[in-house]
Amino acid sequence: MSDAFRPASPAPPPSDEVARRTAVTARGESVLVEGGAGTGKTTLLAARIVSLIAPEEEADEAPESADEAPEIGEVAVICAGPRQAAALRRAVRGRLVAEIEGLAQAQVREAAPGREEAHARRAARLRAALAGMGAVPAWTLPDLAGRLLRRKALEVGLGPLDALVDDPTELAREAFAVLLDAAQLGTLAATLEARPLVAGTPVEARQAQDLPRSLVMEAEQTVQEALRLGLLVSGDEGERGRLLGLEDLVVGFILGRDCRPHLDDRPTFDRERFRRAVDALVTLAAPVGVASPGAAWIQGCALVAASVRDKVEPLVILRSLEPALGALRDRTRRRSFDGDPVAWEAWKTLSEGRGRPNGVPLFRELLGPAQEQLAARLARLEPVALALHERVMRRRRALDPLELLLKLRDLLATNPDARGARGARGAQGAREELQGLFRHVVVDDLHELGQVEAEIVLYLGEEGARARSAREVVLGAGRVTLALDPLPSLDPARAEETPGALVRARALESGARRLRLSTSHRATPALTGWLSARLPALLPALSKASPAPGEDALPPRLDPAHAPAQGVAGFTSGVHVLPFALASRAARAPVAAWRAVEARALAAYLAWLGESGEVEVRTEDGRQRPAGYGDVVVLALDGAHLDTLYEALDARGVPHTRSGWGGGGLSLDDPLVQRFLLGLRALADPDDGAARAALLRPPFFALTADDLWRHRAATTPGVEGVEGVGHVGRVERVGHVERAQPVGGSAGGLAGAGVDPAVARVEAALGRIEALRARRLTRAPGATARDLLAQTAFGEVAGRGVNGAAQLGRLHALCFALGELAARKGLDYDAATAQLRGWLERPGERHTREEGGEGVPGWEGGDEDAERAEVRVVMAHQAGGMEAPVVALWDGHAPGLHGASPRLPTRAWWVDGRSGVWAVVLSMEGGWQLTWGEEALARARDDLLQERRYLTYRAITRARDLLVLPRPEGVNDGGLLNLLLREGVDPVVVEFAVYREGAGAAWTPWGPERARGKEHARGKEHARGKTQAAGEDAAEEDAAEEDAAEEDEERGALTEEAGALKTSAMVPADAVARRFQEVARAAVRSRPPPEALWTMGGEALSPVFPEDPAEPPGQGAPETARACRFEPPFGATVRRALYLVVNGMATPERAVRIVARETGLKGRLGEASRDVTRARVALRNEGLWEHPDVTLYTDYPVAGMEGGSLRSGVVDLVAVSETHVDLLEIRTEVPPTSLAEVQLRSEALLSCARLLGATPLSAGKRLRFALLFTAEARLFWV
Repeated sequence: MSDAFRPASPAPPPSDEVARRTAVTARGESVLVEGGAGTGKTTLLAARIVSLIAPEEEADEAPESADEAPEIGEVAVICAGPRQAAALRRAVRGRLVAEIEGLAQAQVREAAPGREEAHARRAARLRAALAGMGAVPAWTLPDLAGRLLRRKALEVGLGPLDALVDDPTELAREAFAVLLDAAQLGTLAATLEARPLVAGTPVEARQAQDLPRSLVMEAEQTVQEALRLGLLVSGDEGERGRLLGLEDLVVGFILGRDCRPHLDDRPTFDRERFRRAVDALVTLAAPVGVASPGAAWIQGCALVAASVRDKVEPLVILRSLEPALGALRDRTRRRSFDGDPVAWEAWKTLSEGRGRPNGVPLFRELLGPAQEQLAARLARLEPVALALHERVMRRRRALDPLELLLKLRDLLATNPDARGARGARGAQGAREELQGLFRHVVVDDLHELGQVEAEIVLYLGEEGARARSAREVVLGAGRVTLALDPLPSLDPARAEETPGALVRARALESGARRLRLSTSHRATPALTGWLSARLPALLPALSKASPAPGEDALPPRLDPAHAPAQGVAGFTSGVHVLPFALASRAARAPVAAWRAVEARALAAYLAWLGESGEVEVRTEDGRQRPAGYGDVVVLALDGAHLDTLYEALDARGVPHTRSGWGGGGLSLDDPLVQRFLLGLRALADPDDGAARAALLRPPFFALTADDLWRHRAATTPGVEGVEGVGHVGRVERVGHVERAQPVGGSAGGLAGAGVDPAVARVEAALGRIEALRARRLTRAPGATARDLLAQTAFGEVAGRGVNGAAQLGRLHALCFALGELAARKGLDYDAATAQLRGWLERPGERHTREEGGEGVPGWEGGDEDAERAEVRVVMAHQAGGMEAPVVALWDGHAPGLHGASPRLPTRAWWVDGRSGVWAVVLSMEGGWQLTWGEEALARARDDLLQERRYLTYRAITRARDLLVLPRPEGVNDGGLLNLLLREGVDPVVVEFAVYREGAGAAWTPWGPERARGKEHARGKEHARGKTQAAGEDAAEEDAAEEDAAEEDEERGALTEEAGALKTSAMVPADAVARRFQEVARAAVRSRPPPEALWTMGGEALSPVFPEDPAEPPGQGAPETARACRFEPPFGATVRRALYLVVNGMATPERAVRIVARETGLKGRLGEASRDVTRARVALRNEGLWEHPDVTLYTDYPVAGMEGGSLRSGVVDLVAVSETHVDLLEIRTEVPPTSLAEVQLRSEALLSCARLLGATPLSAGKRLRFALLFTAEARLFWV
């Protein structure tokens, strides 16, 4: 154990121990816990919840006082999201179990005489709480809202058949379709049943029947005029980004209805302001002349503006001026104003406001009055759109999660003292009734609550039901426990504007006890100290915040009592800075080029980290071990460019799981998932051409376009045949599948009846598809999906490569999600796959929240899942409650991180929930854009910058041992990275050598970037490949026995659907299929006698007969044991384990344990893992292991004609580079002592080499062969 982590004996308590103990045991008073990241708020809340439901009885306390404690169901626990809720539930469950076991041990030891009855009563309450945990639903506010609203279904209009939808945009788009149709037909008022209202009715009324008829008629006219003006109806992708249409505006109204805008009365057109702008343009154009194209354009704009100067209709003005001014962005000095300085200065005044008193561009003054009125009228569509959305929800009997929160907030906000205010007496008492269901309210991550959620928390925790608004609520004594991270809201100018700050202020005014946590329990001392010093630069408010007397400082920091005795080196614990640079020092290189280099640098670093063993991380019991891939989490602040990172990780061979997997749903952006989804849909709808095309091609079936065409020619009368293709006698149609029948024979004998083998292969695939389709409605949808994965080649192909386990996991998650979706909504296979297929048709709806990244529902990963062997890539906003030994930050060029101002997401509607100001951003035909509402957009940019700072703070505080920060070399622009990495020598920070594009860095362990044997320039020297004692074999066998259940799970994920560990790596399926097809045709024509063929599965030969050319090579006979220096299963175990290691699916030790359960190897597991390690060393020494220019295939099939016979075989390893093709056979026996013995043992390899030499794979390349002896890590070249 390192001295850096050796605690003092005994360890003194942290300085905030009194605050922690008080927060847990306080009774009869509300508690407000403030603490930064890593201070243990979740653990403290778990202890607090257990203490509330089962308090420890004092010696002089009456038993009745403990009986007054709430039950588990009477404590409302509210978390920010499902992931945080699951983490808190696990912590509470673990605390309950620990308390029960502690009481049982105390009773056995009789440690507390006279307290037996008190302990028995508390143990009974703990056991009851543990049993009740299963009946308590998820601790999220939408789930709580659904439970409470069911009790008041009549008051809120909730029907028994109302269902919760996963994708709220579907209802929003339907509401827009109704609005568009009704507005164009002139029936909007009739659709909404609008009626005249008395003056003073608020415009923002949400109920459809409360809308004034005048507002509805105005909305109808606004939609018609917007269409005539040329506003886009639906969004589209343009050259400079997404173009926004009216549909995006209405969807924005509905999805953001929790923040209502401040809408003025019907706006008026400022005619005088427009006239002044026209006069200014005419004056500006007078001296310009027409000496250049730009000057002529300015003169034309002036003439158009003068022609509409006296118009009173803004629509006419916009239709005339916008096309003329639309060319403003295309004007450049060289192209339009060359040699005409007068016109150039006029253009600068028009476009930039140069020389104008207020500095406002003149074109904005020209279009501003008309655009302002149009934008205001478009904004006044909001209450009409919400009314239509409400009608759509009633008709569809569906609600979205936001609607549940709004209904609950409106129900709780009803004034119980104002009789008749809303008409129903039942609704007036709703707040008291719902408050009585809970005796305590616990809120985790209070700072992440929205406005509606914050108001619900206040109403549930109120003392009585007297407040008329949320700002008047007085929280009851002992009613609430709140936990929040105060760092994001410390800015005094913004402190009272956030919803969480409102709840915090009401709690303090109601007398809640404020407890502050300052000691970090997550990161190592070195990393904690570095974070404490850097957080004030990242969150400027920290530098201004000074704690009151007697209070701890807010930034989480290392307690002085736990400080290490000596400095901690930053190589193992601290911060790794990863500089990267372009090959050419271009001053203005595109951001995409920098991002690509950063991705390659990070991938190379992760490969070095996972393979070198030079970095160690802590285990839960305080020991240290080498870091692996599963210890790393890459947190991305921006998910727009993750594909660049994924490509680099794949190229480097770094196993990884993609964003969405294990971090908030299953992402549909993965091409593999998309293709499998299309295959699922093809079983339900054979008329879906795209889906059927995906199902009848690799990776489902090894069929080519030529195969499908030949099958069509053979089975469709009247279609011209293909040379060499025999026609079948008739075509039988089974369901939606055409089955070919030969003349005088059956479908099963097609190959032997003279029918083209391609037709036979297509027939076999169609038969399997029809069998799956016939059973789809009699089985669970998830079972059908798993059968499609197992009974086709999809699962095996997906299991190849460095990410085989993760890819199979994503596919199994999709199967589970399909079954869960069908069960939850009562859908059959066809309806469930149709819904998933619809998400592929609408890419913008793949995620239910733009920032949340929620995808396919039904699976939520967690940090406590089974041991991982892949790097996790997670969005930073999904990292709440997550921690990892190693955290790397991705995308150093993300806006806000690199210094540039964050770019606002593409949205048509913006509302500031604090002030009600709004903004509209829409696109028109011709490329012109309507943008109005600078104040709201400016507030949104400020909010986004603060959010980026908070996300960066959250990301860097997830690390326990090591934080990795890629940094562009030579860039110092004041961005967030430079705030964290300020100048100066810091022993905690290790700055690596610069990774330069095309050259790499000195620390990369392989590839052209580094000569063999060169060590890290700044790192410590660590011993590699430590020799293990022979006695460790028994220990490893015991470990394998103890982890049998875990091994079974992992073995199932790796092999059950992938063909029982037949990991024949990434073979180019199309090329092999074409080559094998050519050989098969030649064999059919020549009619040679059947002859057994070489296979390297054993010393004997495996027969494959030419009459069945569709039989895959190497599958004809079971594997025969080769010569081996130990028992026969040893050699097979080493070879198969090496396949897993080559494909990046497991470490050598774990691969051996997995394969040993298949091969039956009982002993010598340690020796087998060392054989695999030695084989990897031998390949690396020869430059064949994870070399960027070398592709390594395993179990490579070969086939060819030799001596008039069809021969095939399988090569253990094939390494392909630009100049060489190397064939390797894995041997586990004692290495030979003479060249003759080597030649004798290489006969099978040479036979396969002759076959491979005639294939396109080896064309123009040198063919080499070697025997790889794992006993000595040597390659014997033949």
